[in-house]
Amino acid sequence: MGVTVLNAQDYEAVNHLTANESRDHYLNSEKEIHVEGWIVERSVNPTFGQATFNDKWVGGGTSDISGGITMLSVFNYKKERLIFDNEIFVDYAIARDSREGEVIHKTNDKLELNSLLGLRIKEITSIYYSLFFNFKTQFDKGYRYDKNELGKEIKTETSHILSPADIKIGPGVLWKKNEHFLVNVSPVAGRLTIVDKEFTKVDTHDEEAMEYYEHHKYFGVEANETSLFELGAALRFFSKFEIIKNLSITNSMELYSNYLEAPQNVDVNYNMSLIMMMSKHLSTSFVFESIYDDDAIGGLQIREGFGLGVNYKF
Repeated sequence: MGVTVLNAQDYEAVNHLTANESRDHYLNSEKEIHVEGWIVERSVNPTFGQATFNDKWVGGGTSDISGGITMLSVFNYKKERLIFDNEIFVDYAIARDSREGEVIHKTNDKLELNSLLGLRIKEITSIYYSLFFNFKTQFDKGYRYDKNELGKEIKTETSHILSPADIKIGPGVLWKKNEHFLVNVSPVAGRLTIVDKEFTKVDTHDEEAMEYYEHHKYFGVEANETSLFELGAALRFFSKFEIIKNLSITNSMELYSNYLEAPQNVDVNYNMSLIMMMSKHLSTSFVFESIYDDDAIGGLQIREGFGLGVNYKF
């Protein structure tokens, strides 16, 4: 069994296809190893951001310092008609706000596992029978921040590791046009949302509390339960192209419609990353993420970030 370090041309030919959000950027600086049909890719990318305003700045603003780390491990296999793509993605970031005595807030927290198994249809070179698996959760506790009657900030825990945890799996059809474009459609995909009972605990004898929870369910899970099962259709889209030299854009989108309840309310997760490589180990990035899940919040969630990153190979 041999190990070969790929050069830039080789890597371009086997670049990872199923990455999400800004993951394609993180692969730009990775160490690629080819072992008997397997492509192994790993990276660690710290990022940093900072803003400072003095008390004379008429436009207003809040001084802050932010930092984060992204880690990606990819294990892809390809042999004849078979492809098997796997990834582990970690993204964690915090920011220190100069208000309220240098409070530190979590700004991003994601742990995601993806697997995609495909068997190419003999007569069609770009179409595969597929089976996908997706798992999402977070590492750290999440909080909702409010103010008490004295104006002091208070926080209420709203999530922690494995609460929620989201699992999707289903067979389907994969269209893989080239190394930078794919669409996977699963007409029958199961989805399981797992939560901690502490977030769904309600006194069943308290009618007012039960009625309130009925209209404010924790990720769609019923009162005093720990899971929610859905059966529906799932779609995943991924594309990446270079706008100009050293400037690339990556788009990915996930859609899910639950056949069992309100199928017209389609869950959407859209990610866009714009990456400029300043040197082999230094880059700037702009990331935009938009999520709609009526079980979670019933509104549109938006996150964007801009930062300077260091690309580290190992």
